[in-house]
Amino acid sequence: MERNSASQTNGKTNGHGHLNRASMREKVKEAVIDAAAPAGAVAFITRPALDELVAEILAGCNRALAGQPALDAVARLHSGGKLRAGEVEAIEAVLDAVALRPQYFATIAEQAGALVEQRFDVAACRQDLALRATLVRLRDGLAAALQHADDAVLAVSERVRAPALAAYRVGVEKASRDPALRSAIAPAVTHYGESARARVHNRRAAERKAARTTK
Repeated sequence: MERNSASQTNGKTNGHGHLNRASMREKVKEAVIDAAAPAGAVAFITRPALDELVAEILAGCNRALAGQPALDAVARLHSGGKLRAGEVEAIEAVLDAVALRPQYFATIAEQAGALVEQRFDVAACRQDLALRATLVRLRDGLAAALQHADDAVLAVSERVRAPALAAYRVGVEKASRDPALRSAIAPAVTHYGESARARVHNRRAAERKAARTTK
């Protein structure tokens, strides 16, 4: 267990007992690698430590997004915030122009049911662009991490499913002569039996639909 102890002793903290950002990124990477590693591999991080790290990451994400709006499906679909490639640079050029000749942009009329006079706040717009850049980094980083986590879930699931299915087939065969075994394996029989019936039902429905379309 040398690698495991090394990973625990090399974690750098920020002086308050919490992992700093660089150390946390390494821990996340190690955790995902460990989750997808083949059986028998030496763990980079223990299961309790991984559970704690996941809770810390989720709490950190919630803190990072605190105060930011969460859109519903309709608002998301019709949002005017879907910037095209190069549009950030275009907006920055507009802000530079406003800063160069502010007298031209003292007020801007915006259609919102009625014309409303509004100051063009260059500083606030620049702050929003900076915030957007940070949120984009968060979004893209989480997307990559979620994809890696999803890959790890598939790898771990495949690792446990193959021997479990082999044991299931043996268990079903032996259960007819062993009441205790039959009771223990009953939930699995129910699950896989329902799955098999659903597959048969779907296949027959597809065959009936195909037969109707060929007439």
